This record gives sequence, structure tokens and C-alpha cells, in this order.
Amino acid sequence: MPGCSSPSQRQLELDRQYTEQTRFRVQLTSELLDIADTAASLFQAEVIRARLNGRPEREIAYLELTRNNAAANYRSLALGQDAWGALVDLYVFSELSNAACEHRADARPDLATIDCDATYGEIHRRILAIASKPDHITAENRAILDAAVEAYKTKHPDLISAGMMRLEDLAEYSGTASAVFDAAEPGMMSSITNAATELEQTRLLGAHVIWLASRLPTAAGWEAQATIDMAISDPGVQSGLERATLLSKQLDATSTTVATLSANASGLATDVRNLSASVGELRHELGNLDGDRALLREVIVAMAVIAALFLLVLGGGFFAITRAVRTRQATDHAPGERESA
Repeated sequence: MPGCSSPSQRQLELDRQYTEQTRFRVQLTSELLDIADTAASLFQAEVIRARLNGRPEREIAYLELTRNNAAANYRSLALGQDAWGALVDLYVFSELSNAACEHRADARPDLATIDCDATYGEIHRRILAIASKPDHITAENRAILDAAVEAYKTKHPDLISAGMMRLEDLAEYSGTASAVFDAAEPGMMSSITNAATELEQTRLLGAHVIWLASRLPTAAGWEAQATIDMAISDPGVQSGLERATLLSKQLDATSTTVATLSANASGLATDVRNLSASVGELRHELGNLDGDRALLREVIVAMAVIAALFLLVLGGGFFAITRAVRTRQATDHAPGERESA
């Protein structure tokens, strides 16, 4: 019976090819997504290192923008429609972006201070290690890509941004796209249009969406922080902030002065009230002093009268005693009495 017949040799070959292709695409896609995460981590490390070293805010803001652009480019390229094409695009982008980083550092050494070799260079070495694996990019195809990249850099010696550079952007340099894709022999990456392959493509797309969605909050936070830092680090904004800070300090000093004046005024009012009370007390004392002066005058007059009376009595007594003494002496020396004696 037809329904009980075993699968044909052709169907078994297609199933085997589909299984190998699926395994290859899943594994390679996972490696490329890891590359994108590694890139974000390396660039974030540069930002953290700059903050720890106390670098200027303008420089840190520029590093944040560089980190955001690089992470977005690596993620976008890693999420390509097919894993092999994404690997080729990342290979081209990583090599050109490393050269662009070095050109930016030469043009603005005071601003573009990122370590190109520790970021773009390291990512290119990791991508090269993946591309050199069997069944990825052959040595002949890598040579074609390298030649096209060198030709592009020669025509653009002042390249400062690689953007989202793809293989098609280098096609004008000796027909790179057709040379790489057409030269590849049919294998696990060849086009297979059966329904199973389309279903697997849909599954990979869903996995890509989940992967990207899980990283969107971090990417959005980085973008917001970089925008704020870049705006704040602008010289005009810095000048305005400095003026606002100076004005705030002046207002604080004025507030302190006003508070001091208010305290002094309050103290002055208290002193005036105390002085007024002291004046009242002084007047009262002076009033009492006038009464004391009258009494003193009366006492002095009375003492003078008593002293005068005492002197008078003393003088009268002295006169009486003197007179009695003289009388006694006169009696003692009478002639008749002497003779009688």
C-alpha cells in the first residue's frame, strides 16, 4: 500500500540535510549573539573604567555614545536572516570599525579615548576565530573579503565610521558579494525551500525577537543616560550650570546675611528695650537720690548744730574749771592765812 511505503532515499537525504542545517544555524546564531553581548560588555567596561579614573564628563558621554552605537551595530548584524550571511557581515564590519576607531583617535585624541584594540580589535579576533572554523568561511573567501576591505580602506583613508557595513557595500570592489556567495559550493547553507526549513526560519526569528527584547531595557537605559550626559557635558550647558550654582551660593549667602541681620535687629531691639528700662531705673534712682540729698543736708545741719552745742558746752565747762582753779590758787596765797598757819 502507498501509505505504508517507507520514506524515499531523497526524503531521507533532505531530512538529514535539514537536520544538519538546523544544527549549524542554531549553533552559529548562538555564537554570533554571544559576540554581540561580549561587544556590549567590553564597551561598557571602557565607560566604567573612565568613570573610575575620573575622566571629564564630555569624554565619558562620548564613550557612552560609542558604546551604544557599537552594541546596536553588532546586535543588528548578528540578527541577520541567515547565520552565515550574518557572520560575513560581522567579519567585514569588525575589521572596518577597528580602522575607523583608530582614525577617530588620531583626529580627536582628547575626546575619542577608547581603547580600540581592547574593544573593536578584540571583537574582530573573536569573529575571525569563528569564521575560521570548518564549514564557516573558507580561507579563500576570507582572502577575498580581506582584499575588498583593504581596497575600501584605501579609497576611504579617513574613514571614521563603519556604520552597519555589510558585504554588499563592498561589492563594487572586485565584485565581492558574487565572488564570495557564488564561489561557495552547495552545502548545508544552500537554499532549501521546503516547508520544514521555512518553519525553522520562523522559530529562529522568534528566538531572535526574544533575545533582542530581553536586551532592550538595557539599551534604552544606555541611550537615555548617554543623551543626558552629552547634553550636560556641553560647554554652554556647563557654563549655565556653573552660573546657576554660583547664583545658588550667592542666594544662600544672602539668606544667611538676612538671617544674621534679622537676628542682629532682634538683638538690637532687645538692647534698646533693656536700655530704656535702665534709663527708667536710672531716673528712679536719681529721684531717690534727690530725696537722699535733702535728708543728708538735714543730717549735716543737725550734726553741725550738735557739734556747735557740744563745743559751746565744752567751752563753758572749760571756762568754769579755769576760773575755779584760779580762785583756789588765789585763796591759797592770801597773807593772813599764811601767817596764821
